[in-house]
Amino acid sequence: MKSWSEGLHLKQWLQWLVGDAPFPDGRSRTALASVVLLAVAVAAAVTLSLQAPPSPATTTDGGATPGSPVVSATTPTPSTSTTASSQPASTVTSVPAAATTSPAGTKAQRHHATSTVRSGGRTRVHHGTAPASRSRSAPATSTTVPPPRPNATPSGVTVASSTDPAASTIAAAIVAGAQAQVASDPPAPTPPDPPTAVRAGIGHDSSRVSWSPPSSGGSQPVAGYNVYAATSPGGEAIAPVNGTVPVTGHSWVVTGLTAGTAYFFDVRAVNAVGLSAPSTEVSSTPTSARQAVGSIASPVTGAASAPHGAGYWSVNEEGAVSAHGFAVAYGSAAGLKLDAPIVAMASTPDGHGYWLVASDGGVFAFGDAVFHGGMAGQTLNAPVVGISPTPDGQGYWLVASDGGVFTFGDATFYGGTGGQHLTAPVVGMSAAPGGQGYWLVASDGGVFTFGDATFYGGTGGQHLTAPVVGMSAAPGGQGYWLVASDGGVFAFGSAAFHGGAGQATLSAPMVGMTVDQATGGYWLVGWDGGIFSYDAPFLGAG
Repeated sequence: MKSWSEGLHLKQWLQWLVGDAPFPDGRSRTALASVVLLAVAVAAAVTLSLQAPPSPATTTDGGATPGSPVVSATTPTPSTSTTASSQPASTVTSVPAAATTSPAGTKAQRHHATSTVRSGGRTRVHHGTAPASRSRSAPATSTTVPPPRPNATPSGVTVASSTDPAASTIAAAIVAGAQAQVASDPPAPTPPDPPTAVRAGIGHDSSRVSWSPPSSGGSQPVAGYNVYAATSPGGEAIAPVNGTVPVTGHSWVVTGLTAGTAYFFDVRAVNAVGLSAPSTEVSSTPTSARQAVGSIASPVTGAASAPHGAGYWSVNEEGAVSAHGFAVAYGSAAGLKLDAPIVAMASTPDGHGYWLVASDGGVFAFGDAVFHGGMAGQTLNAPVVGISPTPDGQGYWLVASDGGVFTFGDATFYGGTGGQHLTAPVVGMSAAPGGQGYWLVASDGGVFTFGDATFYGGTGGQHLTAPVVGMSAAPGGQGYWLVASDGGVFAFGSAAFHGGAGQATLSAPMVGMTVDQATGGYWLVGWDGGIFSYDAPFLGAG
């Protein structure tokens, strides 16, 4: 008894009832719930058995040996007679005598028999006696079966009815108890969802793969990430390139790659339960090792010009900033621990500051640039690839490679291509001069206009020898330029063509361009920090 009560933790329940103990733990609740459910089931079985009619007597003759008890029963033949008259029919029913057990050789007892006569709506009961059977085996019987009544239930069968309050209550209690037990069970452990916004950068014999956290970490916190590489689509190896220890940040540089070979990457999140499904696959083609042109290490990922046209900045993926001409260095993110690489930069309207943006949507403000918000730490469907400020500098837009647009400060949302099927990823954006619209450009040169931005043309649907990597609006906003990774420049609207490097042999691919607002010319910036100027002064590289 003591072990039984301890198993149910009755002491804890009694103490809780009088207020001397907290509500018992899950183990105690589970034990008590199990006992209650068992008791309810037993009570239901007993109740149903009491409601069932007794089964008719059974005659057994198993070839008993002398001296053994003999069970015998007589089954009178019920008879039914119906007389046509103006009165109701009379029915005479003989009820069989109860079965008795008597030892062999003893005087048989007499059995009491009862018959009931119903006639004319009245019932008369007759009592009498019938001799008990002296045989060891059941006598042969014959039965005249009365005609069945409509919807009659066979004798010995109990049919549960939805109108039976007791049965309904018991069934409801059993179902409720089972549901409560299931609800109290802990959810099954699950792995995390795949990482999002995966991106692969170009490096010298290497590639930096970056990503954003998954939309759900599963039933356990995300412990890290594994990066997988292959030289063919979908052929990622089983072993991650980061080794046996998961990456705790949101980027990893894959080294030891062959220049000129295309590589494919995917990323999986890890928690205590296991690995997520693979992320969206991305690819990049590393270049051969080169010496950076300027003071900052490659790869350079973006550039911005001062509005007066007397200087420009360039930035690499680690957030290091290089200033040239009269442009002033107001700071960099090189000393910060970045969760994702820097992908672009933009100048403030007065040229006394700038913003840097990372592929996870993190924004870094320097000088008089004001931080208005960012997407760092949030789940992205695609990596951020560009930033464009509003004309007054009190806000900015971010754009992701799927064309999703994010607004901050006084920037207004005019639309985007997020959620739509694109034939090529978006690689950049530029705001219309009045701030009432913007353009997006894809790597195939397709241009998308929103707000009051006007479409002046594009290269979507045309064959390009190299992908488009960026765009810039012309002074006055009546046109724009597109630049490809081979240095080719495409001018539309009022934007004048001042030249390009499409026919030149480049030591590194182009990654973007920025406009000289004073001369109307432009600069192209290379992955290695090289600067190419067209009708704009060359003020230094790197």
